[in-house]
Amino acid sequence: MRTNYATLSLLLLCCLVGCNNNDSLIDLTPANQIGISVSYDEAFTRGTPLTDSNQLSDMGVFGYYTGVGTDNWSSNGSTATPNFMNNQKVVNQGVGSGGNYWQYSPAQYWPPQQDANISFFAYSPYATSTNGISIASTTGGISLNYNVPTECANQPDLVLAVPQTDLNITHEGDVNFQMQHALTCIGFSAIGSGISITSIQLNNISTSGQVTVDPTTGNLSWTIGATQSSFQAIPNNVTLQETLQSIISSNGFLMMVPQTLGSNAKLVVTDSGGGTTTFNLAGQVWEAGQKINYNLNLNQDPASITIDELPDAFVGAFWRYNETGERIIRMNNLGAWEVSILATDNNWSRSNIMLDSLPSSYSTTMGVAISGAIQQMTSSKSTLSGTGNISFRVGLTADSKIPSSTSKPRYAILLVKHTRLTKNHLIFLRQGEAPDLVNGSAPFSPFNLDASKGIGLFGNTYNMVDYPTQSGGFKRWSTSNNMYSPYGTLLVIGIPGSTSSIANVCPTGYIIPSATDFRDMLSSTGNTISQCAIGGLYADGFYDRARISISNSSSGNTFQVSTGDNVAYDGFIVYNIKTYASVFFPQGGRRIDVALLSTPTDAGSTAYYWSSTKDRYSNYPYCLLGQHNQSSNQKVNASVNNGYVATQSFCIRPISTQPISSSEDVDGSLDGFADEEGWN
Repeated sequence: MRTNYATLSLLLLCCLVGCNNNDSLIDLTPANQIGISVSYDEAFTRGTPLTDSNQLSDMGVFGYYTGVGTDNWSSNGSTATPNFMNNQKVVNQGVGSGGNYWQYSPAQYWPPQQDANISFFAYSPYATSTNGISIASTTGGISLNYNVPTECANQPDLVLAVPQTDLNITHEGDVNFQMQHALTCIGFSAIGSGISITSIQLNNISTSGQVTVDPTTGNLSWTIGATQSSFQAIPNNVTLQETLQSIISSNGFLMMVPQTLGSNAKLVVTDSGGGTTTFNLAGQVWEAGQKINYNLNLNQDPASITIDELPDAFVGAFWRYNETGERIIRMNNLGAWEVSILATDNNWSRSNIMLDSLPSSYSTTMGVAISGAIQQMTSSKSTLSGTGNISFRVGLTADSKIPSSTSKPRYAILLVKHTRLTKNHLIFLRQGEAPDLVNGSAPFSPFNLDASKGIGLFGNTYNMVDYPTQSGGFKRWSTSNNMYSPYGTLLVIGIPGSTSSIANVCPTGYIIPSATDFRDMLSSTGNTISQCAIGGLYADGFYDRARISISNSSSGNTFQVSTGDNVAYDGFIVYNIKTYASVFFPQGGRRIDVALLSTPTDAGSTAYYWSSTKDRYSNYPYCLLGQHNQSSNQKVNASVNNGYVATQSFCIRPISTQPISSSEDVDGSLDGFADEEGWN
């Protein structure tokens, strides 16, 4: 199971009891009968579970008769016993109705002597077998035992009265008990990315203690029991977003014994994705009458994770807007590994994403073709783990679709802990083929232009490939509309044409990016993109299912899938670590058109992409150069580069000139992609 160790913030509400601004409610009772009422200090009770005396349902009252005279309690109180009232149950007849009518039976009356003194102690709620309250001592005042009930609904907001000493028949009105909170109230709020919380548990917390009220000052003191245990709160069934939400139901507060937490105190939160996040509570002080709200951040910041890339690794997975089927991930590894959902954006929930082992009929060996149609996954695990080479599949729930091909994509990140769980690797997930921002202000399409989908060789624009891993066609820096095949021998037709500009062969609504668009997308200082790009393989429903072979057009451990003009390659993924957005660029190589016959060069090892603007230093057109060595690691040496003569042919990646549509709710009536999952 995934276990994270995280930090948390505290919001402390309501501290010390005072004696000002009391709101006393007086009962009308027969002459000389002892009447009882309750008040709260306004400043003390604000924000606590009990905010008004009317919320008290009952209490236990102790009365000590200490004889006649003055200051009897100071003289006789230390040995006094509750000989007048002994845990007398007093009930609020108006609880919940706006009244405050305290009654008890049998009625007790003031002794007739004017100096016959009685001292009163009280607590609420009345001790029962389920609320954890019991009487510990009554000599010289009262002490109560409290053992925190296992069920949150049974945990009371225990309050004790400031003692009323040396009262007699001359006392005007009822005995007014000013109540003060004796426990620490624990609440919770949280932020997260589309998950809900299924369990909140406090571990290694003292669960019992004895509270005593000082008869003179009214102050409370606690003696903490030695037993430590765990307590579970009842969370609300709410989907967490990027703003704090309360996650506690009406009976889900923890009413805990005040204490200083020990070195092993922990808060453990389980989410709907099956992950657990552990917060360290060591050394925190819980005070009586304090309400502590724990603000939990369940979003582990991907930017804080140290990445140690796997060689020959998948760096992303892609689905069109209405695709949900499996994507196959197979990577070489030594030792134990574990994969879990690290983060999702606000347009996705973790429950939309499915993780599971490969079916027994599938090969777990990297590069071996997976035959048959793409399966819709029907079972999922919150965390997958194994030893040796990594193999699993990731898919989406069958109803996890977005409205249309123009809807804004949504993004998520998987965390793969590998090499005996000591290193980390990220896999970026994307659903949706609409152009979108990654970094900068240009919405890049996830697809290259395709030479095979043009209406003709001259005077026409071209459509895009079916999968992000396909290299598509090659284009010269030329005003001609020619694009050339991504594979095989090419007979050069004519001369390159004018090199003053490059023809926009993109479909309507798309253009070739400028050098500035590329630089802003890379979003880093200088020319390197090491902070926002990872090299590797891409699971798009095509590349991850076909046989992967070593490219014969370049040296090194580079990979390609070749089925006619659907040639596809590894490449690099450009990402935004804050929004989780990503876009993949295959390493299609180039054609060096300096001879009559030309074959692709650097295919599977370098990504060249034309821009629409020239280099201001050498007057050569810009291109985006990406290069990485799969066999050693996945660090990308990439830049916006210059110096390539205009007769060479590179890939084209369009950007959209249309506004990006906002996220929409699924309407439940989506048309299927004509090439559903697209490969067989």
